Amino acid sequence: RLDAYVREHENVPEEDLVDQKFAVQDDNAQRLRTKMQIAMRRIQHARFANITCETAVNNLKREDNGEFYFRPSSRGTNHLTLTWKFFETNIVHIDIEEFDKAVGANIGSRLKISNEYYETLQEIVERYITPCNRSLRDVTLHPKFLRSKSMDVMKDALEKEKLQDASKIPYRVTILDAYPQHLILAYIPKTEVVREFIKVKPR
Repeated sequence: RLDAYVREHENVPEEDLVDQKFAVQDDNAQRLRTKMQIAMRRIQHARFANITCETAVNNLKREDNGEFYFRPSSRGTNHLTLTWKFFETNIVHIDIEEFDKAVGANIGSRLKISNEYYETLQEIVERYITPCNRSLRDVTLHPKFLRSKSMDVMKDALEKEKLQDASKIPYRVTILDAYPQHLILAYIPKTEVVREFIKVKPR
């Protein structure tokens, strides 16, 4: 799935592809079955749980959009994973790297997501998850947002609008499971459907 993603998104920033690569690896069911043991962590946060990726995903299926878990990472005790219900069945896994961990400390005093640093898990909630959830809520309530399970559904909807008025440029926004943490903007300026992939970030 990652190879297909790279082929279709050559203009996606490298850091985004790194995040997606992590998501695909961490959500690999076979790898999880062969490595079910996780390093138990003693971390105090209401949304931290010593659970596997598979358990986190199953739990989130029953929870609202925007909910999440911090959990141990298969990368070791200097990493945590944020598993986040981005939208319905679109689940995101984000690597959190720990730095400046004092001897005997349960968690690093600096936490890194991509190129941004945070001091606590709660700061990640407030500065990363909450702003993203707010932006995503605005998008999904927009009249041009289309719930879709495939790009074909989006394409059909746009082509019908274009047939009604060829002078207009119809557009729609959707979210597909194959592209974690991304919005897909599609439109028809002339005859072909153009797609743009937008990663939802705090800023």
